[in-house]
Amino acid sequence: MKKKIKTIPETEYVYAAARIHVHDMTLLNRDSFVRMANCQDIDSLIRLISEAGYEVKGKDIFSSLEEKLYEDYKLCFEIVPDKKVFEFLKYPYDCNNIKSAIKCTFTPGFDYSSLHYKLGTLSEEEIMNCVKNSDFSLLPANMANACKDALKNYAETLDPQKIDLPIDSSCYIDMLNCASASGEKVMVEYVKDLIDSVNLVNAVRTAEMVRDNSFFEEIYIEGGDLSKETLDQIIGDVGTIAAQLKNTKFEQLFFSGFGSFSSAEKKLEDYRMEKISEYRHSVFGPSSILGYLVAREYETKNIRIISAGVMANKPAEEILEKVRIAYV
Repeated sequence: MKKKIKTIPETEYVYAAARIHVHDMTLLNRDSFVRMANCQDIDSLIRLISEAGYEVKGKDIFSSLEEKLYEDYKLCFEIVPDKKVFEFLKYPYDCNNIKSAIKCTFTPGFDYSSLHYKLGTLSEEEIMNCVKNSDFSLLPANMANACKDALKNYAETLDPQKIDLPIDSSCYIDMLNCASASGEKVMVEYVKDLIDSVNLVNAVRTAEMVRDNSFFEEIYIEGGDLSKETLDQIIGDVGTIAAQLKNTKFEQLFFSGFGSFSSAEKKLEDYRMEKISEYRHSVFGPSSILGYLVAREYETKNIRIISAGVMANKPAEEILEKVRIAYV
């Protein structure tokens, strides 16, 4: 368990919250996403993205999204009273970075530098040294242990899942440990919702792949609110998902069934955004900072979805079906 972070009085976040509320007004709403999805070409889309505050260089939309998100994280980490409270939000980027670095060592011709996310807690050099020296001690404890096992198991099997699955699962556990150490209820709730969402999608995926519960055992993440027993019952009969989730926080989401993976993931992400949106006008505590950072990540994801759709000449209606709800 991660060492407990010294609790910060709620009033210490008033300055940070005030700064962030100004930036809230720059977040995009649904109308903005509709206009982007209706763009007839990439140049029109870039113009709208630029007007929204993203600096697009050389038509490289995706790099501009990452850079904007990096700057937002940098701002928030500069103004909060304790950066460690929010550190868990960076763990998924460390997770992606270390997975990419490990895979690059086994795949000739791939340049890790082009895959590295600046948003993680570790630099590109630190990530590469971890893999080069097989020393992952700079990573959070569970990810570090999972990386050691991943190197060994992948070398023996050449199965990429031996890298992805254990490191992904360990990342969520480290996130929960860090959130719990902060002593902030809102942080713990956010991570638990995330874990439950992943477990729920994976349970249905297991059922539809006609795999038994032993497969789910490998990808199940501990620490969420949904019990393993409930998830096992869903695997046994996906058609009973509404009944199994009765009296849980997800009851209203799946009363008519689960639907496709993509629609279910969208429902779960929308659920989390609706909860996060409640923190928008908070003045005390870290909730408004959490809300803003998560909102920016959702906005980044939405623009990615729209950009891919416009590039593929998809109709606006089809693109918007995949767009998540907005924070504002």
